[in-house]
Amino acid sequence: MSETTETVSDRDPQRIRNGKWEQGAVIAPEDLATLCSQGVLPPGPVGACAVLLSQSCDVLAESYDDEPEVEIIVASPLVKSDWRYVKLRNPRVLHLPFDVNGARSYCELRPHLRFMVPRHLLEVLVRDRARELAPRSLRMLRTWVVDRYLRAVFPDEFNTRLKRVEQQLHNLFKKAIDVTGAWVLLDTDSELEAGEPYRIVSAIITMRTDAYTDRTRRLIVEKIGSRLGQILEGCDGVECELPEVRPEARFSLDDLGVYQRIDKNADHEED
Repeated sequence: MSETTETVSDRDPQRIRNGKWEQGAVIAPEDLATLCSQGVLPPGPVGACAVLLSQSCDVLAESYDDEPEVEIIVASPLVKSDWRYVKLRNPRVLHLPFDVNGARSYCELRPHLRFMVPRHLLEVLVRDRARELAPRSLRMLRTWVVDRYLRAVFPDEFNTRLKRVEQQLHNLFKKAIDVTGAWVLLDTDSELEAGEPYRIVSAIITMRTDAYTDRTRRLIVEKIGSRLGQILEGCDGVECELPEVRPEARFSLDDLGVYQRIDKNADHEED
């Protein structure tokens, strides 16, 4: 990014569109370093790039009055990913796969390294084509950001009981590529005493709608649902009915407001 004497009257959001900026596009390390040196951003990790988080329609808005800023998140390069931070396992750290010059690499992202920057800066920045987020990685990033606000908050006692089957749940979901979430509705949000069971009055496994229409793939997820029911029913202090499998198209916003998510690997990826 070069120095510029641009005035407000010189700005043209069409240049952002011409530059192919969109959600998930990457700001190159050298440009991010320049933004830091100019005081637009605080000093950041050496060699880091940044990913555009704002929706593409906001990035490409025709008026700076309507959308004066865009949101970015800093991504620090890694020599090797850590299994504890991949595939949405940790709400505070994400190790996300990037395509760097056609080869897979990982970067570390943290929620406190999200920033709002003036959108007009994208007019003079050049999108980094050496670093790309695959669609699956972008979905994972969006899910990770949103889940910080939507992740389930179960009673502590329920979480304690669930820890007894945590590894079984992890093994069940880690390769379930068509599963997009496992959701439960408890009969109470209270802290129960020993001997009082938590009853899961309803459990739902969601899968991509296009996958649901494929009978073979749906049967695989139904088997996962049966196994989930067995794991939860076998957990001491928890009672559960057989989970229902639904396409995402039949999991409503009302459902989202009532059910809580129990899986930790809903945006799956092959190792």
